[in-house]
Amino acid sequence: MSELTTLPGFTIITGLSGAGRSEAAHSLEDLGYFVVDNLPPALLPKMAELTGRPGGPVRFAIVVDARGGVFFGELSKALEELKHLEVEYRIVFLEASDEDLVNRYEATRRRHPLAPAGRVLDGIRKERQMMAQLRGDADLVIDTSGLAPQSLRDRVREAFSDTPPEEGLQVSVVSFGFKYGPPRDADVLFDVRFLRSPDARFELVVGDEAFIAGRESPAPPALTRLLQNHPNPVRTGTVIRYELAEPGNAAVRIFDVRGRLVASFLNPNAAAGRYDVPWTRVDDAGRRVGPGVYFYRLQTASTTQTRKLMVAP
Repeated sequence: MSELTTLPGFTIITGLSGAGRSEAAHSLEDLGYFVVDNLPPALLPKMAELTGRPGGPVRFAIVVDARGGVFFGELSKALEELKHLEVEYRIVFLEASDEDLVNRYEATRRRHPLAPAGRVLDGIRKERQMMAQLRGDADLVIDTSGLAPQSLRDRVREAFSDTPPEEGLQVSVVSFGFKYGPPRDADVLFDVRFLRSPDARFELVVGDEAFIAGRESPAPPALTRLLQNHPNPVRTGTVIRYELAEPGNAAVRIFDVRGRLVASFLNPNAAAGRYDVPWTRVDDAGRRVGPGVYFYRLQTASTTQTRKLMVAP
Protein backbone atom coordinates (compact mmCIF):
# COMPACT_ATOMS: atom_id res chain seq x y z
CA MET A 1 0.00 0.00 0.00
CA SER A 2 1.42 3.38 -0.98
CA GLU A 3 1.11 6.32 1.42
CA LEU A 4 -0.32 9.81 0.93
CA THR A 5 2.16 12.62 1.47
CA THR A 6 -0.53 15.22 2.26
CA LEU A 7 -3.99 15.10 3.70
CA PRO A 8 -6.51 15.47 0.87
CA GLY A 9 -9.43 17.87 1.02
CA PHE A 10 -11.13 16.34 -2.03
CA THR A 11 -10.85 12.57 -2.30
CA ILE A 12 -12.09 10.26 -5.03
CA ILE A 13 -12.70 6.67 -3.96
CA THR A 14 -12.79 4.14 -6.75
CA GLY A 15 -11.64 0.64 -7.56
CA LEU A 16 -12.95 -2.82 -8.27
CA SER A 17 -16.47 -3.79 -7.28
CA GLY A 18 -16.37 -5.83 -4.08
CA ALA A 19 -12.93 -4.53 -3.05
CA GLY A 20 -14.25 -2.46 -0.14
CA ARG A 21 -15.15 0.97 -1.50
CA SER A 22 -18.16 1.27 0.80
CA GLU A 23 -16.08 0.32 3.84
CA ALA A 24 -13.46 2.92 2.92
CA ALA A 25 -16.19 5.53 2.42
CA HIS A 26 -17.64 4.78 5.85
CA SER A 27 -14.19 5.14 7.38
CA LEU A 28 -13.71 8.57 5.82
CA GLU A 29 -17.19 9.57 6.96
CA ASP A 30 -16.16 8.68 10.51
CA LEU A 31 -13.15 10.99 10.06
CA GLY A 32 -15.40 13.92 9.23
CA TYR A 33 -15.54 13.71 5.44
CA PHE A 34 -18.71 14.58 3.54
CA VAL A 35 -19.22 11.40 1.50
CA VAL A 36 -21.25 11.05 -1.72
CA ASP A 37 -21.70 7.55 -3.15
CA ASN A 38 -21.96 6.64 -6.85
CA LEU A 39 -21.68 10.19 -8.18
CA PRO A 40 -21.59 10.55 -12.00
CA PRO A 41 -18.08 11.79 -12.90
CA ALA A 42 -19.50 14.75 -14.83
CA LEU A 43 -20.68 16.22 -11.52
CA LEU A 44 -17.25 16.12 -9.85
CA PRO A 45 -16.39 19.76 -10.72
CA LYS A 46 -19.72 20.92 -9.28
CA MET A 47 -19.01 19.10 -6.04
CA ALA A 48 -15.49 20.55 -5.96
CA GLU A 49 -16.91 24.06 -6.11
CA LEU A 50 -18.66 23.44 -2.80
CA THR A 51 -15.31 23.03 -1.03
CA GLY A 52 -14.58 26.72 -1.55
CA ARG A 53 -17.84 28.00 -0.16
CA PRO A 54 -17.79 29.40 3.39
CA GLY A 55 -19.66 27.30 5.90
CA GLY A 56 -19.65 24.23 3.67
CA PRO A 57 -17.89 20.91 4.24
CA VAL A 58 -14.12 21.19 4.32
CA ARG A 59 -13.35 17.67 3.14
CA PHE A 60 -15.22 15.65 0.51
CA ALA A 61 -15.00 11.99 -0.44
CA ILE A 62 -16.68 10.96 -3.69
CA VAL A 63 -17.28 7.29 -4.61
CA VAL A 64 -17.03 6.69 -8.36
CA ASP A 65 -17.28 3.16 -9.77
CA ALA A 66 -18.43 1.06 -12.69
CA ARG A 67 -22.06 1.44 -11.66
CA GLY A 68 -21.84 4.84 -13.32
CA GLY A 69 -22.16 3.02 -16.64
CA VAL A 70 -21.50 5.32 -19.61
CA PHE A 71 -20.74 8.15 -17.17
CA PHE A 72 -17.55 6.38 -16.08
CA GLY A 73 -15.96 7.20 -19.43
CA GLU A 74 -16.31 10.89 -18.54
CA LEU A 75 -14.03 10.56 -15.52
CA SER A 76 -10.86 11.60 -17.34
CA LYS A 77 -12.57 14.73 -18.62
CA ALA A 78 -13.84 15.56 -15.12
CA LEU A 79 -10.37 15.12 -13.61
CA GLU A 80 -8.89 17.49 -16.19
CA GLU A 81 -11.52 20.06 -15.28
CA LEU A 82 -10.61 19.71 -11.60
CA LYS A 83 -7.00 20.51 -12.49
CA HIS A 84 -8.18 23.52 -14.48
CA LEU A 85 -10.12 24.72 -11.42
CA GLU A 86 -6.93 24.21 -9.34
CA VAL A 87 -8.76 21.80 -7.05
CA GLU A 88 -6.34 19.52 -5.21
CA TYR A 89 -7.63 15.98 -5.20
CA ARG A 90 -6.41 12.51 -4.37
CA ILE A 91 -7.50 9.21 -5.88
CA VAL A 92 -7.85 6.13 -3.66
CA PHE A 93 -8.03 2.88 -5.61
CA LEU A 94 -9.15 -0.36 -3.95
CA GLU A 95 -8.48 -3.75 -5.46
CA ALA A 96 -8.34 -7.42 -4.51
CA SER A 97 -7.40 -10.72 -6.09
CA ASP A 98 -9.85 -12.43 -8.45
CA GLU A 99 -10.25 -15.27 -5.96
CA ASP A 100 -11.17 -12.95 -3.10
CA LEU A 101 -13.62 -10.95 -5.22
CA VAL A 102 -15.34 -14.11 -6.48
CA ASN A 103 -15.65 -15.41 -2.91
CA ARG A 104 -17.20 -12.13 -1.75
CA TYR A 105 -19.75 -12.16 -4.55
CA GLU A 106 -20.59 -15.79 -3.80
CA ALA A 107 -21.09 -14.94 -0.13
CA THR A 108 -23.53 -12.10 -0.92
CA ARG A 109 -25.18 -13.76 -3.96
CA ARG A 110 -24.99 -10.47 -5.84
CA ARG A 111 -24.36 -10.00 -9.54
CA HIS A 112 -21.39 -8.12 -10.88
CA PRO A 113 -22.42 -4.72 -12.38
CA LEU A 114 -20.47 -5.42 -15.59
CA ALA A 115 -21.78 -8.99 -15.96
CA PRO A 116 -25.40 -8.95 -14.79
CA ALA A 117 -26.28 -12.01 -16.86
CA GLY A 118 -22.86 -13.68 -17.05
CA ARG A 119 -20.12 -15.08 -14.85
CA VAL A 120 -18.83 -12.97 -11.98
CA LEU A 121 -15.24 -13.65 -13.01
CA ASP A 122 -15.89 -12.24 -16.48
CA GLY A 123 -17.20 -9.02 -14.95
CA ILE A 124 -14.19 -8.76 -12.64
CA ARG A 125 -11.72 -9.13 -15.50
CA LYS A 126 -13.59 -6.63 -17.65
CA GLU A 127 -13.66 -4.09 -14.83
CA ARG A 128 -9.97 -4.62 -14.01
CA GLN A 129 -9.04 -3.95 -17.63
CA MET A 130 -11.27 -0.90 -17.84
CA MET A 131 -9.73 0.62 -14.69
CA ALA A 132 -6.09 -0.18 -15.40
CA GLN A 133 -5.18 3.39 -16.36
CA LEU A 134 -7.06 4.87 -13.39
CA ARG A 135 -5.19 2.54 -11.07
CA GLY A 136 -1.91 3.84 -12.47
CA ASP A 137 -2.98 7.43 -11.73
CA ALA A 138 -4.08 6.67 -8.16
CA ASP A 139 -2.30 8.33 -5.22
CA LEU A 140 -3.15 5.47 -2.88
CA VAL A 141 -3.70 1.83 -3.84
CA ILE A 142 -5.04 -0.56 -1.21
CA ASP A 143 -5.07 -4.29 -1.85
CA THR A 144 -7.85 -5.71 0.33
CA SER A 145 -7.11 -9.38 -0.42
CA GLY A 146 -7.47 -11.26 2.84
CA LEU A 147 -8.30 -8.08 4.78
CA ALA A 148 -11.06 -7.99 7.36
CA PRO A 149 -13.29 -4.88 7.30
CA GLN A 150 -11.72 -3.56 10.51
CA SER A 151 -8.21 -3.92 9.05
CA LEU A 152 -9.28 -1.90 6.01
CA ARG A 153 -10.70 0.79 8.30
CA ASP A 154 -7.39 0.91 10.17
CA ARG A 155 -5.45 1.40 6.93
CA VAL A 156 -7.71 4.20 5.80
CA ARG A 157 -7.41 5.89 9.18
CA GLU A 158 -3.61 5.63 9.09
CA ALA A 159 -3.55 7.31 5.67
CA PHE A 160 -6.11 10.07 6.25
CA SER A 161 -6.42 10.80 9.96
CA ASP A 162 -4.56 13.91 11.18
CA THR A 163 -4.73 12.76 14.81
CA PRO A 164 -3.40 9.66 16.61
CA PRO A 165 -5.86 6.71 16.67
CA GLU A 166 -6.29 6.93 20.45
CA GLU A 167 -7.63 10.51 20.16
CA GLY A 168 -10.46 9.24 17.99
CA LEU A 169 -11.49 6.65 20.56
CA GLN A 170 -14.77 7.40 22.30
CA VAL A 171 -15.79 5.43 25.37
CA SER A 172 -19.23 5.73 26.94
CA VAL A 173 -19.81 4.07 30.31
CA VAL A 174 -23.48 3.28 30.97
CA SER A 175 -24.97 1.83 34.15
CA PHE A 176 -28.02 -0.40 33.76
CA GLY A 177 -30.18 -2.89 35.62
CA PHE A 178 -30.17 -6.50 34.45
CA LYS A 179 -33.92 -6.78 34.95
CA TYR A 180 -34.32 -4.23 32.14
CA GLY A 181 -31.77 -5.95 29.89
CA PRO A 182 -28.29 -4.77 28.79
CA PRO A 183 -27.95 -1.92 26.26
CA ARG A 184 -28.24 -3.27 22.72
CA ASP A 185 -25.35 -1.15 21.44
CA ALA A 186 -22.87 -2.27 24.12
CA ASP A 187 -19.49 -3.50 22.84
CA VAL A 188 -18.14 -4.62 26.24
CA LEU A 189 -20.22 -5.59 29.25
CA PHE A 190 -18.93 -5.80 32.83
CA ASP A 191 -21.05 -7.81 35.26
CA VAL A 192 -20.33 -6.15 38.63
CA ARG A 193 -23.23 -7.62 40.57
CA PHE A 194 -20.67 -9.20 42.91
CA LEU A 195 -19.71 -5.76 44.25
CA ARG A 196 -21.21 -4.50 47.45
CA SER A 197 -23.97 -1.97 47.00
CA PRO A 198 -24.53 0.92 47.67
CA ASP A 199 -20.94 1.24 48.93
CA ALA A 200 -19.39 -0.45 45.89
CA ARG A 201 -16.46 1.10 44.08
CA PHE A 202 -15.47 0.10 40.58
CA GLU A 203 -12.52 1.57 38.71
CA LEU A 204 -12.00 0.98 34.98
CA VAL A 205 -8.44 1.67 33.80
CA VAL A 206 -7.56 1.46 30.09
CA GLY A 207 -4.00 1.43 28.79
CA ASP A 208 -0.98 -0.69 27.96
CA GLU A 209 1.01 -2.65 30.53
CA ALA A 210 3.45 0.19 31.20
CA PHE A 211 0.62 2.64 31.84
CA ILE A 212 -1.19 0.29 34.20
CA ALA A 213 2.01 -0.48 36.12
CA GLY A 214 2.99 3.16 36.43
CA ARG A 215 -0.35 4.74 37.21
CA GLU A 216 -0.83 6.48 40.53
CA SER A 217 -2.48 4.66 43.41
CA PRO A 218 -6.03 5.72 44.30
CA ALA A 219 -6.31 8.59 46.75
CA PRO A 220 -6.93 7.60 50.38
CA PRO A 221 -10.50 7.83 51.67
CA ALA A 222 -11.66 11.23 52.85
CA LEU A 223 -13.41 9.77 55.93
CA THR A 224 -12.93 6.83 58.24
CA ARG A 225 -16.05 4.70 58.03
CA LEU A 226 -17.39 1.21 58.55
CA LEU A 227 -19.38 -0.22 55.63
CA GLN A 228 -22.17 -2.77 55.53
CA ASN A 229 -21.02 -6.36 55.27
CA HIS A 230 -21.75 -8.39 52.15
CA PRO A 231 -23.46 -10.75 51.76
CA ASN A 232 -25.99 -10.16 54.47
CA PRO A 233 -27.59 -12.35 55.86
CA VAL A 234 -24.52 -14.51 56.38
CA ARG A 235 -24.78 -18.18 55.49
CA THR A 236 -21.26 -19.51 55.02
CA GLY A 237 -19.24 -16.32 55.13
CA THR A 238 -19.19 -12.58 54.57
CA VAL A 239 -16.80 -9.66 54.09
CA ILE A 240 -16.65 -6.60 56.32
CA ARG A 241 -15.11 -3.54 54.67
CA TYR A 242 -13.86 -0.41 56.35
CA GLU A 243 -11.94 2.68 55.25
CA LEU A 244 -9.25 4.59 57.13
CA ALA A 245 -8.66 8.25 56.34
CA GLU A 246 -5.43 8.30 58.38
CA PRO A 247 -2.89 5.69 59.52
CA GLY A 248 -3.08 4.08 62.93
CA ASN A 249 -4.31 1.05 64.85
CA ALA A 250 -7.65 -0.42 63.81
CA ALA A 251 -9.72 -3.28 65.14
CA VAL A 252 -12.96 -4.94 64.02
CA ARG A 253 -14.83 -6.96 66.64
CA ILE A 254 -18.06 -8.95 66.36
CA PHE A 255 -20.49 -9.23 69.31
CA ASP A 256 -23.69 -11.15 69.91
CA VAL A 257 -26.92 -9.49 71.13
CA ARG A 258 -25.81 -9.94 74.75
CA GLY A 259 -22.63 -7.99 74.13
CA ARG A 260 -20.33 -11.00 74.33
CA LEU A 261 -17.25 -10.91 72.12
CA VAL A 262 -17.44 -13.42 69.28
CA ALA A 263 -14.49 -12.64 67.00
CA SER A 264 -11.69 -10.06 66.77
CA PHE A 265 -9.69 -8.81 63.79
CA LEU A 266 -6.77 -6.54 64.67
CA ASN A 267 -4.89 -4.33 62.19
CA PRO A 268 -2.02 -2.59 64.02
CA ASN A 269 -0.17 0.29 62.37
CA ALA A 270 -2.55 0.24 59.42
CA ALA A 271 -1.94 2.66 56.56
CA ALA A 272 -4.73 4.89 55.27
CA GLY A 273 -6.80 2.99 52.73
CA ARG A 274 -9.54 0.43 52.28
CA TYR A 275 -9.62 -2.95 54.01
CA ASP A 276 -11.64 -6.14 53.68
CA VAL A 277 -12.16 -8.47 56.63
CA PRO A 278 -13.46 -11.93 55.67
CA TRP A 279 -15.48 -13.74 58.35
CA THR A 280 -16.39 -17.39 57.91
CA ARG A 281 -19.04 -17.52 60.65
CA VAL A 282 -16.74 -18.87 63.37
CA ASP A 283 -15.70 -17.38 66.71
CA ASP A 284 -12.17 -16.86 68.01
CA ALA A 285 -12.19 -20.45 69.32
CA GLY A 286 -12.98 -21.83 65.87
CA ARG A 287 -16.58 -22.79 66.67
CA ARG A 288 -19.40 -22.17 64.22
CA VAL A 289 -21.79 -19.50 65.51
CA GLY A 290 -25.54 -19.96 65.50
CA PRO A 291 -28.14 -17.94 63.63
CA GLY A 292 -29.32 -14.62 64.93
CA VAL A 293 -28.49 -10.93 65.15
CA TYR A 294 -24.88 -9.82 65.63
CA PHE A 295 -23.09 -6.50 65.76
CA TYR A 296 -19.66 -5.63 64.39
CA ARG A 297 -17.65 -2.62 65.52
CA LEU A 298 -14.75 -0.65 64.05
CA GLN A 299 -12.54 1.03 66.61
CA THR A 300 -9.68 3.44 65.90
CA ALA A 301 -7.97 6.17 67.88
CA SER A 302 -10.46 8.75 66.63
CA THR A 303 -13.74 6.90 66.07
CA THR A 304 -15.93 3.96 67.01
CA GLN A 305 -18.62 2.78 64.56
CA THR A 306 -21.06 -0.12 64.81
CA ARG A 307 -23.27 -1.96 62.32
CA LYS A 308 -25.63 -4.93 62.47
CA LEU A 309 -25.43 -8.19 60.57
CA MET A 310 -27.67 -11.25 60.38
CA VAL A 311 -26.56 -14.87 60.47
CA ALA A 312 -28.92 -17.20 58.65
CA PRO A 313 -29.87 -20.67 59.98
